[in-house]
Amino acid sequence: MKKGLSFCLIISLLIVLSGCAPAYRKNTRASQSYIEPSLLRKFPDIPVPSGFKPEAESSYAFMNSAIRVGLLKYAGKGEVDSVINFYKEQMPLYNWGLLNIIEYGISVLSFEKDAEVCSVNIEQAGRRCRIAIAVNPKSSQSIKTRAGGDDKEEPPKIQKTQKSP
Repeated sequence: MKKGLSFCLIISLLIVLSGCAPAYRKNTRASQSYIEPSLLRKFPDIPVPSGFKPEAESSYAFMNSAIRVGLLKYAGKGEVDSVINFYKEQMPLYNWGLLNIIEYGISVLSFEKDAEVCSVNIEQAGRRCRIAIAVNPKSSQSIKTRAGGDDKEEPPKIQKTQKSP
């Protein structure tokens, strides 16, 4: 009798526990679609998805008090759509404004902030995703145009030199 009661109790417990398992897995999958920003990054106002590693051999960056320029490359596990959504959500938190998105093979997101532009190129490479982030100053003409100045600089004139006989 005790064996029968123990057996029923164990079966009941297994049924209850197995009924909870699919709900747990479902929540786990939903939480994996959100990408957290990494704390390790070269430029503090340009986020990088957590788990993406820098490709130092093909990256460069230059900064001083007046300018910063860089091409930073990263690779990690992820889907292109998730990474695109990451940058669409995260860049405005750092005061970057979205200019445009081009999607054809490689997805390109362009942002602007003050006197700089940032281009984020995202492409799928098998199971991995590659990101290339280019940061550079805006051209002086576009800065004047956005500031409302109508000082138009003329392009430099090219002088032809005559060949001597």
